[in-house]
Amino acid sequence: MMKKTTVPNGIKNLLITTAIGWLALSQFSQAETIGLLGLFQATNKSAVRSAVEQLEKDSVASDCVLRREGMIINDQGTYELGALDSFILIECERSLLSNGKFPSLLKRINAAGNNSKFLEGPINQFGHLGLSEPGTGRSYIIKLSDYNNISPQQRETELLSLSAAVGHVKDHYNAEASIHVVNAQGMSRPDDVTVIYYNSSESGNKFRENNPDYMARISHFNEKHLRRFSYLEAVSNR
Repeated sequence: MMKKTTVPNGIKNLLITTAIGWLALSQFSQAETIGLLGLFQATNKSAVRSAVEQLEKDSVASDCVLRREGMIINDQGTYELGALDSFILIECERSLLSNGKFPSLLKRINAAGNNSKFLEGPINQFGHLGLSEPGTGRSYIIKLSDYNNISPQQRETELLSLSAAVGHVKDHYNAEASIHVVNAQGMSRPDDVTVIYYNSSESGNKFRENNPDYMARISHFNEKHLRRFSYLEAVSNR
């Protein structure tokens, strides 16, 4: 039996809203490419800045675009992730991890930090602009999900129902992208990564404070359908 992890109420209310998976707003998803999420603890801030600048330059030659990068300011969940404070999100035309060799595109990032983890797979983007729209000023939540698959059809039905309901709530979050993870380095492979955002941290606080019934529905979904999960609260520099 899996060990249950108790999440403090304050953190739980802050992070739990990413129960909506990649099905959210899927009718508006854009053409599928490959997404790669990198998580790490920065050992040298100036080295990280230099690595990010070089990554942005080198990515063009690899048919990739650096879409998001910034700080992880909180994390909670049942994955044992260790200390993390930084992330990158790259969109590519092809896989970087599938050949079993560590890609040169990421070597500077890997050298600038400890505890590096990379998750990659087909990515769906939501909305009209997806990841091409600037993400600065937003309050991001990145969720790593491992589903128990006891009732996948019911899970999908509940996801669609929750997605439809949240769009009518004031200060609601927006689904930005999801990665169906097929390659993982540095950690066990989750089923997917979901990226959502509030327009501001204030909007996120208001949504959580004013919708206890909705929060309870999401909590129930997590308990029913997830085997493991982790939530990362983040801010992006781009």
